[in-house]
Amino acid sequence: RKRHLDASERARAAKKKPEPVEETAD
Repeated sequence: RKRHLDASERARAAKKKPEPVEETAD
């Protein structure tokens, strides 16, 4: 499922990918 990232995760993720979501195993 996709889970929305919190502010700190979003900041890190933004350096790698444009959307503030990540794929998780659940």
